[in-house]
Amino acid sequence: ESVATTTMSLSLMAFFHGYVRAQESSGKGADKAFYLAAVFMGLGVLAKGPVSIVLPCLVVGLFAAYTGEVRKLWSEVPIWRCAAIVGLVAIPWFAAMIHIHGMSYATTFFGYHNVERFVQGVNHHGQPISYALLCTLVGYAPWTLACVFQLFRLRALRRRSTWIASSRRSRLTLFAGFWLVVAWTFFASSASKLPSYYLPIAPAVALLAAAYLTCHSSSIPPISSSKEEAGMRVVTLSGMTCLVSISTLLFLLVGIALWWFPTLSGILRDEATLRILEAIASRSIHLHGSTVLILAGLALLLVLCTGTKKPALLRRETLGRSLFITYTAAASVFASVFLIPVVHQMDRVRQLPLRNMSLRCNPASVGLRHKFEDASVVMLARARMPSVVFYSGKPVAFFESVEDLVLQIHELARSRGGELVPKIAVVAEHELWVDFVDRAPTGPLKLERSHLRFASPNPSNGADDGEVRLSQMEGERYNVRFRKTRVDGPYALLEVTVS
Repeated sequence: ESVATTTMSLSLMAFFHGYVRAQESSGKGADKAFYLAAVFMGLGVLAKGPVSIVLPCLVVGLFAAYTGEVRKLWSEVPIWRCAAIVGLVAIPWFAAMIHIHGMSYATTFFGYHNVERFVQGVNHHGQPISYALLCTLVGYAPWTLACVFQLFRLRALRRRSTWIASSRRSRLTLFAGFWLVVAWTFFASSASKLPSYYLPIAPAVALLAAAYLTCHSSSIPPISSSKEEAGMRVVTLSGMTCLVSISTLLFLLVGIALWWFPTLSGILRDEATLRILEAIASRSIHLHGSTVLILAGLALLLVLCTGTKKPALLRRETLGRSLFITYTAAASVFASVFLIPVVHQMDRVRQLPLRNMSLRCNPASVGLRHKFEDASVVMLARARMPSVVFYSGKPVAFFESVEDLVLQIHELARSRGGELVPKIAVVAEHELWVDFVDRAPTGPLKLERSHLRFASPNPSNGADDGEVRLSQMEGERYNVRFRKTRVDGPYALLEVTVS
């Protein structure tokens, strides 16, 4: 996500540079900027897929339509050369991958990870649009409010004629406004939603918030009347006071909430989340974060109380500068004493076990080598986890149920003319395996309870060895034996043999 955000942001900023150069320098240097935008767009395709083309084109297209420059830009931008550059950067990699892995790579990357993720939702990441709004408001607080105030101050939607008559250089914040609205709407419309999806709007948020805090004169075309200009100053000052007040309240409330953070363990049922909360509480990480936020809130409250006695212009500058300095300092310290330690604990509980399981199947791993290093690897989980492919160093087949896995093993045995299936290592979500052990499975192979034998009547104790007899109408029978060799966190490593 970070690489995709960087490349998309650079492509949009390179376009805007060329857009300005085309007007101010009679086109000199504009083509180079447009070509550079195409290079970054191609790199974005390698990182994230076609969205790195679609999103910048949507932002530029709607911006050009608003300023009435669609035809002009079509003649200024070397469209076909830029398209060729994007192709030269991106196509060789995809061609090589398709040559090595076949069309399954194309259908997985473009179909599953792009089209299905946007249209249908994958990996249980479907969320309502309110989730996107919450991620944006919380993730970029308090700058999201500054963006709203800046867009209102610019009165972009009601001053189109003024924008069209203005110079291109003065349209940067208008461009940032389209960037913010279009990118947010695009990802909020996706069926799958994750907090990281809204990283591409970060540069737009920064541009709009900076323009609001500095009230830079080039961020808006000249206002025609002194009365309207005075009204805008009042709006700016009132908004700045409101912004600092809300930020103060936010710091204090979140700081107090973090102080009582461990009490959430009483309402949660997810075992991994409970372990993370216990690790945070045992190390007093939440108290460190809470202290930083409460101190920041008190500092802003002091600035707010003392700033009201100053003249309007000085008060606006004082509030803006104080908010920026306080928030930057608080965010830096908060990341050091709270966010980074929390991420470390989340990795230790959720990702480290999966990483260790996968490394045991990798012949190149040092210190974790296991007898599975020459085995085929499958992943039994509710969602596809590409990290298993990366750490195991092998192709991985993904299954969402034990029944589907057993059926595939049976089909493999039949295709080999009854020959024994090579050894298979299964990296499984422990809950799925226990669920399979604990209930009477049914499926296309008519798996029967009487054909399951386990070492322990209580699967929650971890003794999940079992044997499945497959009965077909043709009379073919294969015994598929699962033996759990290791449990680490929420994952189990299974050995599969067929007879």
